[in-house]
Amino acid sequence: MVDAQRLDQRYYLESMKKSPAKLPHQPLDHRPVHVTYRLAGSLPKAALKTISARHEACKAELEIKAKTHPGILQSGVYASELFSLNARYELDIDEALHTIASGPFYLQDSDLAHEIIDSWLFLQKESAVYVYAVCVMGNHVHALIRAPDGLDTVDIGALMNRHKAHTARVCNKLIGKTGTQFWEHFYFDRTVHRGKFERVMWYVLNNPVKSRLVEDWQDWAGTYLNPDFEALFC
Repeated sequence: MVDAQRLDQRYYLESMKKSPAKLPHQPLDHRPVHVTYRLAGSLPKAALKTISARHEACKAELEIKAKTHPGILQSGVYASELFSLNARYELDIDEALHTIASGPFYLQDSDLAHEIIDSWLFLQKESAVYVYAVCVMGNHVHALIRAPDGLDTVDIGALMNRHKAHTARVCNKLIGKTGTQFWEHFYFDRTVHRGKFERVMWYVLNNPVKSRLVEDWQDWAGTYLNPDFEALFC
């Protein structure tokens, strides 16, 4: 089992912070991209409000710093710190999803988890994406992906819409909630910094370990690892 250091969120931040901010989302290319998305209503409004307020307060402090020290705008410090703030916000959301006690937790159902993984594998078979790994938790999903061989770029928005529309339809049918919102509309995506791929892969694979659901990531039924990487991670 991987050592605790690889599960530490500080190392995840370090792995991602050098990439350019993705607002709006940039197309997938051949660099690995970590995508996270969650069920509709998976975070109580109060919890989301607290996280958002903390994030906005930090952004306001950074804006004041930029106005009083204009040099940081030209030096790249501002862009770097803003990226780190945004990454921290995403990690706060992820941490809340792991600790929240209220539902929905539809994805704990292995049938639904397999539908999520099967959708990604279908898209990979169709040469729409290359999938490194997928980890389906009870209320959210992590996917590590890139553009497939043969395509320079892929519209990540169109890809996510296709995946989420299909899985929402199938999963809603399985839980008897046809016509209701299944996924939150937004998603987070971050390009993995060169040389940090292994670290981020361990972060994705070990989500159920971090939540103390299993002792070894391979015991979690909602995880897929591309066979190309079994020798490295198994």
